[in-house]
Amino acid sequence: MRDVGVFINYTVPVFMDKNIITVYHGSDKIIEKPEFGKGHIYNDYGRGFYLTFNKDLAGEWAVLRTGFNGYVNEYELNLTGMNVLDTNDIALETLMAILIKNRDIDFAEVFVDNRNLFIEKYDMDISGYDVIRGMRANDRFYSYMRGFITGLITKEAVGRLLTLGDWGVQVCLKSAKAFGSIKLVGYTEVASDIYYKDALGRNQIAGDLYRQLDGKVLREGKFITDLM
Repeated sequence: MRDVGVFINYTVPVFMDKNIITVYHGSDKIIEKPEFGKGHIYNDYGRGFYLTFNKDLAGEWAVLRTGFNGYVNEYELNLTGMNVLDTNDIALETLMAILIKNRDIDFAEVFVDNRNLFIEKYDMDISGYDVIRGMRANDRFYSYMRGFITGLITKEAVGRLLTLGDWGVQVCLKSAKAFGSIKLVGYTEVASDIYYKDALGRNQIAGDLYRQLDGKVLREGKFITDLM
């Protein structure tokens, strides 16, 4: 498995300083023209078309669901005139609320009020944005969210955990305007025997580092009850 590295903080890298950027989408097929209004509702930032700056991460996306070879689609995205939400610019509590709401995580009944009240207090309306750039939240991240909502770990612990492992950065197209500003420029077939192992390894690294943390660190800071 390739070295996937670590983040030095929970924020994500900035866009390149130009209006036209290169982004990648992994799929089991070649997608010449992404269709506005398609896609799953329960993704990190809701329904949209998800891309990344990292070609290897797109390769993992291409094979993860099926376990078979897939394609990395390469696009040019024109950001001219776009209303872009950068999750670097919002509070950690707000980012957490957005992700928890959109993924619709199931909780035991005793914790549902915690979830709903936290979202009510810290969520923000992202419907007016054309493009969202933010961290990619995999299943390991949502296990952290479950720990926070159920009162096992603090908000600060979540921030600390986001420094562990390479979560990846994603770009989500949300509006018809954004969908009209993307162009396929090429594609590459990728092998499942390489990228599937990498995808599983990315989750495993974050899990291993979580287990290595001192339990005291996970309880330092504010629990959900302190934030309500």
